[in-house]
Amino acid sequence: MPAWFGPYLTLEPELDLIRVYAPRRVPGLLQTPDYARHMITEDLPGIPADELAQRIELRQLRQQVLHRPDAPRYWAIIDPRALARRTAPPTVLRGQLRHLIAMAAYPHITLQLVCSTDAERVVPAGPITLMRFPEPGVGDIVYLEQNDHGIYVDDSESVDYFALRYQQLALKAMEPHASVSLLLKMLDRLQP
Repeated sequence: MPAWFGPYLTLEPELDLIRVYAPRRVPGLLQTPDYARHMITEDLPGIPADELAQRIELRQLRQQVLHRPDAPRYWAIIDPRALARRTAPPTVLRGQLRHLIAMAAYPHITLQLVCSTDAERVVPAGPITLMRFPEPGVGDIVYLEQNDHGIYVDDSESVDYFALRYQQLALKAMEPHASVSLLLKMLDRLQP
């Protein structure tokens, strides 16, 4: 993993609330191994097989945080473009759609889909993760992921700005039950 992602890996298991906006990819904590494999090889053509396997394994290990008895609340807003036919082969997308539908059934997971044009009006900057710790008095952190680096923001004014943007985005997004209905329709369209 790149050095700039190391702090995120350290913080993630300690969080009480994780809010993610993912415009082009399903968030890592919700990716199936096949989807992860496809996206990683698309982003890093020519990646050595052992490094690819390590990255997929790391995503699977990270996902265990959502299955702990004290799992954090997880709220993901995803652009349906991350699940479009041109994104991955139909077999990969079918598995990913089934997985998202199953994960949305967990009481601590909120999943919403948002139209890209609505999202870009509110959050033009790409993937955003807002992290909240369980300890009172410990401030939230915002993680902004870019192609080749990550930025951690913890000053209260900036955190408040991104939290407000996230709330506005959630209001523009489909309700969770409507999002699952759309995922089911997308899955039905992909059936052989």
